[in-house]
Amino acid sequence: MDDESLRHNVIMILLDVLMTSEQRPVTVKELVSKLGLYSDYSILSRGLRRITGRGVDGLPGILVFLWQYPSIFTVRDGNVSITSALDLYDSDKQVSQQMSVAIDFYEFQLRRLGAYSVPMSRVFDMRSQASRCVKQISGQSISQLTDFLKCHSDVFTITADDCVVLCEHLKRATINGHTITRIDAPIELDDKVYENTRIIVNTYHGKQIVDQIFQTTNVVTVDLEGVNLGSVRGSITLVQLAFLPRHLMSHQKSNGLNTGGRVYPKIFIFDVWSNPNLVDLCLKQLLESNDIKKVFHGCEDDIDLCLKQLLESNDIKKVFHGCEDDSYALHRDFGVVLSNFIDTQAAHTVINCINNSGSGQQSEAIGLNGLFELYGGYGCNPLKAVVKKRYVGNSHYWCNRPLSEEMIYYAAYDVYVLLGIYIKMYSYISQISGQNAKYFEELNRKAAFSRIWAEQDRHYDRPNHYHYRDSTQVVRPRRGQHFPHKRQYNNNRSKTYR
Repeated sequence: MDDESLRHNVIMILLDVLMTSEQRPVTVKELVSKLGLYSDYSILSRGLRRITGRGVDGLPGILVFLWQYPSIFTVRDGNVSITSALDLYDSDKQVSQQMSVAIDFYEFQLRRLGAYSVPMSRVFDMRSQASRCVKQISGQSISQLTDFLKCHSDVFTITADDCVVLCEHLKRATINGHTITRIDAPIELDDKVYENTRIIVNTYHGKQIVDQIFQTTNVVTVDLEGVNLGSVRGSITLVQLAFLPRHLMSHQKSNGLNTGGRVYPKIFIFDVWSNPNLVDLCLKQLLESNDIKKVFHGCEDDIDLCLKQLLESNDIKKVFHGCEDDSYALHRDFGVVLSNFIDTQAAHTVINCINNSGSGQQSEAIGLNGLFELYGGYGCNPLKAVVKKRYVGNSHYWCNRPLSEEMIYYAAYDVYVLLGIYIKMYSYISQISGQNAKYFEELNRKAAFSRIWAEQDRHYDRPNHYHYRDSTQVVRPRRGQHFPHKRQYNNNRSKTYR
């Protein structure tokens, strides 16, 4: 199927979904959810990935496609609707809408890059994904684009070095005491993070570290690195832990990191690719403990490490970030029903609701860097874009041994940043009470079980209680694929599956 046919099919599917939405605008997030239940989902996903380079599961792919057809779709304030035919004949209204679309386009592209100042030449290159009307309105040269952005100084700020910054990022950085750096500036790393990082490659030292965690703290942040962690044939190569002693942790929570001088946590990187026994003999004791609270980020794929007991335990608080897909994958592949958990996306929504005097509109998806910009913490991972680019070019990047300094910095920074964000958000989460607490609980349940309910409703009615499936029953593997609890390695080939 050629590109034109794919574009036609995608447009017809989007029109069909929007026309069945009771003639009201729908949010982009609602549109993505409805598309996931569409019968021709595979055609839509394949078409968007081929046209925009992104799948339907992410909001950027949908928005990039919708902005290319302003005469059919109208995107305004995060809502999507079908363009009215009367608006096409009203020239003044049409120009106003096209101006709004152009502003939203560049604002969206800059927000995706984060709180950085972006050179004007790079902003001009973003026009390759814009529609024809956006290109005409914003100008055909860098100087014309600069004049266009200067006319909207309430959204964009042009710096002295000919870079563009979103006004909201500049205002937020001023309030939090941060500085806006160029996106192409040299990366500055904190040497203290590296000095406080230790790599564990044998079980003797691993047991010592686990014993130290039991004796000194009750909160530990966890992150994983590996090869295709979300796929069946993926593998974990590193397990990172970071923690502060118990007395320092409570002091940091009460003072919001403002303790005069920064206290750096202890960071440990368990090289489970070089020594898989580190998991069974060391980390299993920690992960299954009821005495240690764990804060997870992107760990839904390490169920083979006996995490099912932890995830379903009522005695341990689990903290996820955007757990909708995680919970669905856990239940689909392993029969896990989450219990006693927190979704930081839901927490962010409730905090916004409290600050905005009861506005119940759910916030857009936000990453760890976005949470740092809002709540503060130890900082962002400065190597995020660099390592992501290397991983895309080489999916076995995290199998390289010995670990390079760049790999160690990146792995350590992830748990380091996560710990700082958790400490800053703790004061906000602990103040949620009353009706807001019920709203928070409902958002958590909706985030974790909405996709499971939707799939279950296709076969039979959803029970009243959301723990509708016995988690001890055997889960059917996906289409002939199996999930062995112990991965076996071929002794003749280093780290190669049989």
